[in-house]
Amino acid sequence: MRASSILPYLAGGIATLSGASAQDASWSTIPEIEIYGQHFFYTNNGSQFYMKGVAYQQGYQPTGTKKRDDDGVRYTDPLADADTCARDIPYMKQIFTNVIRVYAIDPTADHDDCMEQLASNDIYVVADLSEPGTSIDSNDPEWNAPLFQRYAAVVDAMSKYRNVIGFFAGNEVVSAANQTAAAAFVKAAVRDTKGYIRSQDYRRTLGVGYATADVPTRDHLAAYFACEPTDEGNATSIDFWGYNVYSWCGESTYEESQYDERVEFFRDYPVPVFFAEYGCIEGIDGGPTHRPFTEVGALYGNMTEVFSGGIVYEYFMEANEYGLVSIDGSSVSPYPDFTSLMSQLRTVSPTITQSSEYTPSNTAPACPTVDSSWAAEATPLPPPVNPQLCECEMAALECTVATDDAERYARAFDFICGDGDYCAGIEHNATTGSYGAISGCSPEQQLAFVANQYYLANDRHTDACDFSGVASTQAASTPDGCASLLDAAGTGGTGSVPSPTGQQGTAASSSSDGAAPSSLNAPAFFNYGKLLFIAYVALAVVSAVGNYSPGLSKWMTLGAIPWQIFAPGAYAIGKRELRALGIPVPEEPLKKRTGTAQKRRAKKVAKRRAGRAMPEDADDTDHAVVPGVPDAVVVDAPEETAVEDGPEGAVENAPIPMVEDALEGAPAADDVSEDTVEGASEKQDKGTVVPRARQQSDEKSHPAVEPKTKTAVANASDAIPEPRLH
Repeated sequence: MRASSILPYLAGGIATLSGASAQDASWSTIPEIEIYGQHFFYTNNGSQFYMKGVAYQQGYQPTGTKKRDDDGVRYTDPLADADTCARDIPYMKQIFTNVIRVYAIDPTADHDDCMEQLASNDIYVVADLSEPGTSIDSNDPEWNAPLFQRYAAVVDAMSKYRNVIGFFAGNEVVSAANQTAAAAFVKAAVRDTKGYIRSQDYRRTLGVGYATADVPTRDHLAAYFACEPTDEGNATSIDFWGYNVYSWCGESTYEESQYDERVEFFRDYPVPVFFAEYGCIEGIDGGPTHRPFTEVGALYGNMTEVFSGGIVYEYFMEANEYGLVSIDGSSVSPYPDFTSLMSQLRTVSPTITQSSEYTPSNTAPACPTVDSSWAAEATPLPPPVNPQLCECEMAALECTVATDDAERYARAFDFICGDGDYCAGIEHNATTGSYGAISGCSPEQQLAFVANQYYLANDRHTDACDFSGVASTQAASTPDGCASLLDAAGTGGTGSVPSPTGQQGTAASSSSDGAAPSSLNAPAFFNYGKLLFIAYVALAVVSAVGNYSPGLSKWMTLGAIPWQIFAPGAYAIGKRELRALGIPVPEEPLKKRTGTAQKRRAKKVAKRRAGRAMPEDADDTDHAVVPGVPDAVVVDAPEETAVEDGPEGAVENAPIPMVEDALEGAPAADDVSEDTVEGASEKQDKGTVVPRARQQSDEKSHPAVEPKTKTAVANASDAIPEPRLH
């Protein structure tokens, strides 16, 4: 191990609030950090633990942009390179670091050396469970088997290290008012991750939390994640709350930054609260590398009664200019704000409380109710994810998918889910609390399930499992251990989901004892990222809006549809094309929302389109969607179908934009996902500054398959209505 080799580099006289000696601690002996009431404590002596942290991950930004090398690597695991850890830890100690936050780790890598070096220097770790491409999507949320297996794999890999405090189940997943439904899926992730830790008998001190941006919905979010609507103790509530705050810029003040308001709001919060990111770079004299970090005095001064310290964003200098140091091979060069941070932290002396002298008195808040500003029920939540159930369902199918053709897949799915009865098993509606038992399976498993439902409903007619070659029949089987799972889920997928047993991490999922074999080979196009998948799901989801989700049947927002996926240059869907598909077209064009976030998105999309000519056969004068359309677009209904109780501009039975050849010539997933996010800043609630270089959200490769019904497509014939998919 290299733990002893870095000791000569440590700055002399560094005062720490550690409960262990840096000379004898290792990841197997360092005192654990436990959560008790509103504070963190060392388990060996009961002293209160304050975070003096730094975000530590190179080549990755927590809410979106990422680097990809020629081998397709989407991030660099900061805990898998012992030499890099040995290079950086001495500098971390100069800024009094006792905790680092890492945003993505490779659960199959060896982390022993770095974790040993960190433990030898009394440095703890808080790790995010997601990775780029495998996270809960803000606009199309799901909590499913691939996500759960990723989360479980990280827990499996990191739980043995006693210097791991816990995990973030989500980071800024809800960053806009129209994304609050996603909170239900994150809360389900918290529940299942905590349950998994218990089921594997991992350390009881491991916590699971959430990190929020400083957004207008922050109060509802804080209450939602801390509330416990069941009688099962703290089964679904977070263990700690991370706050990404950038309101103190330059020489601000305690009041001007609203730090005082945050202290008062969280005074009665039942779990520890800390700054999961801080360090504004806006309006700094001398530029971003000259942050004075004057907020440190407040954070470790008059805020310590409520807050447990914070984590500076970030160690490495990236394009967003938040870095404290620049790296050139083995050389580390601190910026001026590194020195400022060191000077500020050297002077703080927070009050230390002993756990033996502290009696928690705060209680869980009430859960927010669904209304015009909040769209997530606290109960029921999405069902527990059970990968074994999904594998059992795939083995039991008589009709399954048989192609990797994305466009034909889209049309088949669109056709099947035209009747909600076939797709009830995959419904996931956070606002009504309606979830099918198969909604926690992977997208491809969900599609196979609904194809089988259609086949069975049509008396196993040969043509009912064909769809012009999209699907085919197979010999159904019931592997050992599957019967009870299948019975619980029900033949239509509307039953219950038993909690999983055994190890569930991705590294173990292929060989876990008792796991049923999969009968479904995922189509190859699922490996290409979000764009191809969301193309076919979007067509089905938007065309299935109507009487499927009670309470939401009278309105529709198309905010989640990534219009930029269509063929290069063909960024508008002509009325001519829509009419050719038999789709009604309103007199008025689709409207654009003009919020700041949408304008920013439109600007980025416009940049990507620069220089691309419209195709020769495009209709450039009569379009339902225009170039530069932002993320959120709504469809105006004819006057007689508008409703008053839905979101503004929402409608019933709105026309569904589809293009026959939407995917042909579409940009590759990498072309879109690698765009650099601009580093503009945005003023939000009460003048709060949010660093917009850190855009929500990452590659988002898990679009929701939220089945809703569409205008009927089946005919009245006695024959099986075989769709023409050519």
